[in-house]
Amino acid sequence: MNLEDLSYELKSEILHFSTDVDSLKALVQASPSFYEVYKEMRSSVLNAVVARDIHPDILVDALAVVHASRITPRTSDQVRSFLRYYSTNRHKEPVKWLPNPLLVKLGSFHQRYVEAFAKEFVSWNLEVHPVSQEPQAAYRSPSLLETRRIHRSIYRFELYCILFGQKRDVQHEDDMLYRWYRLDSFYQKELFLMLYPPWEVEELYCIHDYHYWRLSVPFGEVARHDLRMGALGIGSEFYQGNRFPNGYMEYFLGGGLAFLHALLHSSSYEERTELIMGDLFSDSEFFVQAIEQYRTSRNFKGATDVGVVIDFRGDDSDAPNKAWLWANNYTHTYNTRPYFPDNRKKADLRLWGYCMWDSQRLSDWGLLQVPYKYPFSKTLMERLRDVGERRWEETLRTERPRAEAFARGGRGYWTQDESQLTWINRTQPQPPVTERKSLVRRVLHSIFGPS
Repeated sequence: MNLEDLSYELKSEILHFSTDVDSLKALVQASPSFYEVYKEMRSSVLNAVVARDIHPDILVDALAVVHASRITPRTSDQVRSFLRYYSTNRHKEPVKWLPNPLLVKLGSFHQRYVEAFAKEFVSWNLEVHPVSQEPQAAYRSPSLLETRRIHRSIYRFELYCILFGQKRDVQHEDDMLYRWYRLDSFYQKELFLMLYPPWEVEELYCIHDYHYWRLSVPFGEVARHDLRMGALGIGSEFYQGNRFPNGYMEYFLGGGLAFLHALLHSSSYEERTELIMGDLFSDSEFFVQAIEQYRTSRNFKGATDVGVVIDFRGDDSDAPNKAWLWANNYTHTYNTRPYFPDNRKKADLRLWGYCMWDSQRLSDWGLLQVPYKYPFSKTLMERLRDVGERRWEETLRTERPRAEAFARGGRGYWTQDESQLTWINRTQPQPPVTERKSLVRRVLHSIFGPS
């Protein structure tokens, strides 16, 4: 039977049960008869599809992302004003009927970025055992509650990037000024992080760290091979001691989901280099510095006071999961301990998104039977350390020849035989460089011209 021959009622049902906005678009664009039905009940269909795609508990953060993206110009006063509104309204009942253009924008953003990154996050974390790193024999898809935690944290990460990230599209001269005069890490903590209980901040931190390690692959490739990276010494700063965080990486994270998606899914080294080197900047005030200030705060809103017991009350999106309580020693022995988390010692746990997962999955993994002690997953940490040290050694070993090749007029992807480089002004002989200061002067001269 042809779909075009279905009754009006059946077509209406099919439209209302479309899996997402993109699928809905494809259907109404492919079928004139479905399009006619859609025109008559557009609002009803869109609200039904988006409500199924974006849980009502998450809708307030999804709407906040859309509204924050419209802040123009992005100034400190505008950001403060928006956060006052967000803080006041985020616990209110979500609006049940939204205008069509907003629904389309919400649905498209959710599928293209939030859902896409959530699936990658799940694959990254659930296909191997968090401790042994062995492939999981019985992979189980995330529960609705686990998915809700992940989606919520991804939306909040995007909101944080919009409000505080320096790498944003400049649409107004005040946007450029905001790069230099934006709210620093203290105010990022006070105005944003303090809105949430500590376990939800840790969920957000898991998303940050996931993106950080994913981004380190394309960024590290460019850092090891690009001549300009070698000339400026950025690669060795990135890899030295496998240091975390790196200001350049934090800057690119601040570009938000769209930029990260473009970089992580770029198809060639040249495309990745253009995205990175086209706007290279360091941001030491983004996120991790605010987290450190949050960690040392003593007035958590919604957190625990001294002597207040936190018990695991079952899997609930508004309460900490069992792994978070375990990692912070909230057990039958230590359950009156005041909560001042040391996030620096949870890095190995965040690598597998420990505070996202339900108690049944944690039990299936065989975790939480022993008290938490850092590092919990030595295998994972050792693998990361080995990779970091090898890349650091390679970066340092090639930094000087890359810098010299750049000063001689080389550009592009460096290899030891320099066969893949392109050259400018190579006809002029260049004296050998023996001192770092001389090399830096020549590099700056080649970039900016004579002073």
